Amino acid sequence: MKPRIEKKVSKKLAAILGDELGRVWIDDEYEPGFSYPWPGEPLTEKKVRENKQSRVRVNHMPSIGGELDYWGEGQDWHTVYELASNVFSWDNVYIDEDGELARCKDDQRINARWCLRKAREYMDREGNQ
Repeated sequence: MKPRIEKKVSKKLAAILGDELGRVWIDDEYEPGFSYPWPGEPLTEKKVRENKQSRVRVNHMPSIGGELDYWGEGQDWHTVYELASNVFSWDNVYIDEDGELARCKDDQRINARWCLRKAREYMDREGNQ
């Protein structure tokens, strides 16, 4: 999924879910990591091309996670869409007779519309609106 679309979907999911999946924060301090050679050396053509390609970024992305834990180590962070699609995909999973995890027959493709619909159903079911 393109980053700008993931940003829009994450914003909508954050508005629907609030802090149900975790504390939502807005990523606004992204700086691309440019790789420079030793000081004084000119950039090669490959490095110039890599630096131009790495400028694709999306600021102000709604995210969850990334805080420091008890020992001061950073936790993993995810966009709201990424985390919600992983959480809601477990609704269609059950344990079969052999004790194995299996998906329902009517399992749909996981995409942005599916994730938004599942979020609305979850909030209606929980009565959290």
